[in-house]
Amino acid sequence: MTTQLAEITLGQTDPLPIKQNTASEDTLRSEEKSSIPYVSVPHIDQDAPPLPVVYLPGDLTTIRESAVGLMDVLAKTETVFSYMGSAVTMASKQEQRGVFEKLAKERLPSFAERHARFRRKEWVNGGASVRDLPRAFSSSHAGAILSCKEALNGLPRISRLCSFPPISSDGKVLSVGYHKEHELFVTSKTQVPEVTTDEAVKLLLNLLGDWKWSSPADQSRAIAAILAPMLRLGLFLEKSLVMPIFMVEANHSQSGKGMLVKLIGSIYNEPVRLISKRKGGVGSLDEEFNKALLEGRPLISLDNLRGRINSATLESFVTADGRFNARALRSEGEVDSRGYVIYGTSNAFETTQDLANRLCGIRILQQADDYRWREWTEGGIIEHVKANHPLYLGAVAAVLRSWILDGMPRLDCPHRQREWASGMNWIVQRIFGLPPLTEGHDALVERVRDPVHGFLRELAISLHGDEQTFTLAEMISEAHAKGIDVPSLKSSGSPKAEQLHLGTPISRLFADQNLLELEGYTIERTVVREPRTDGEGYFDSKVYRFRKTTAATAATAATADLD
Repeated sequence: MTTQLAEITLGQTDPLPIKQNTASEDTLRSEEKSSIPYVSVPHIDQDAPPLPVVYLPGDLTTIRESAVGLMDVLAKTETVFSYMGSAVTMASKQEQRGVFEKLAKERLPSFAERHARFRRKEWVNGGASVRDLPRAFSSSHAGAILSCKEALNGLPRISRLCSFPPISSDGKVLSVGYHKEHELFVTSKTQVPEVTTDEAVKLLLNLLGDWKWSSPADQSRAIAAILAPMLRLGLFLEKSLVMPIFMVEANHSQSGKGMLVKLIGSIYNEPVRLISKRKGGVGSLDEEFNKALLEGRPLISLDNLRGRINSATLESFVTADGRFNARALRSEGEVDSRGYVIYGTSNAFETTQDLANRLCGIRILQQADDYRWREWTEGGIIEHVKANHPLYLGAVAAVLRSWILDGMPRLDCPHRQREWASGMNWIVQRIFGLPPLTEGHDALVERVRDPVHGFLRELAISLHGDEQTFTLAEMISEAHAKGIDVPSLKSSGSPKAEQLHLGTPISRLFADQNLLELEGYTIERTVVREPRTDGEGYFDSKVYRFRKTTAATAATAATADLD
């Protein structure tokens, strides 16, 4: 088949654009001439509709015009999208579970040739006429086109990916594929079964039957953490719903805090992206958090936090109303904060007042040494949920659909994220029959924002239930021996300075009472008479008796066996 060349004489055509002699176009022309300047038109199925023509950059076509023309063609296919400032398409590897990959300049030519024919207009005869002929689409053309932000804005925009079928505000479960009205792409083909509200409540509470809660209200907050991904990633697609960080805190390691977060990920068939705290610089908590945001996985967990957490990035992200600029070491991009739910796990940590107000704390206790977790047909609880995640997704959808049909009612709740908290407060009380969402939550917030309060509880936990009495000096020595950070002057280096610095805030915590409650532990302060080292009489000394209380156990017993 012979290549057909078309020549247009000036004066016989519509006005043509002014010739653009940019450095980029000159480079493109020289690269084209050094490769293959002309190509034959490939064989085309005569019964198939002709592919649209896209003109490549040249004498009479600017890079912008070429880029806009191609992206307009690709936009109609709904196979190429604008996501985080780049052109993306579905990943070819099935093991990537439908995640999008960036459309690189090396791949764009072969991809685009399935949807368009490429030609180029050139001046001939000293500019007296124009020649229109087929041209090869090179990676140089692709690079220039992909750099045109205006053209990328013409692609269907994806703000969020969802790896499970979310429920929308009308109570319907969204199907797999692109949903333009929500700028959402659902990557999952999971069929969500219909579940009654009563069945849904039993299913979800039954999943939590093995955890030992510090109080019944902690189970309320665990239910809130389970519903959170469907609420934020689905139901509230059209607007920003500010949600807290769901912080699962245990009194001992191996209490099941990480398993609770993993359970939630298994319900949604979504791996939880774990990030850990490191000290400063590259690999710091902020750095790792930004990196996780840019990876696009919707469930992120701040794993095993300990010590002082002071992160302006976390504070601003939690209150962001959509667009958030994420910066990692070698990458940067704008993400939609509404597309993420943040969890965390810790045995003991401290944080700022602002971040403390942005938490939803879920406190769990370690089961007895001889306690045996339930075995399911599929094995452990995680294996069971993974094998039946459509059923549990149906349970989550049923609960929220019931709330929607009731008009999304709310119960006032003293939490900073009031819109989320008031709706969730209604759900846990009216649908699940659980205590108010934030009952006893103020004590947790007070502790994590106060380093001395947190220090005393961490020391109490380290005693493993043994009743012990310490002077202030002995308390500090015990903490050092167990690797517990003592809130003290940064430059003290002196035991006496530590005692002076720690004694004042401890006295302030006790105020005019001698008993301090620490969520499952008590510290009793008494005054004893101690002999002076010089043998000259006695002096008054304060001692602190640590013991584990039974209040938490009694509260937990109120939670019925749900098997």
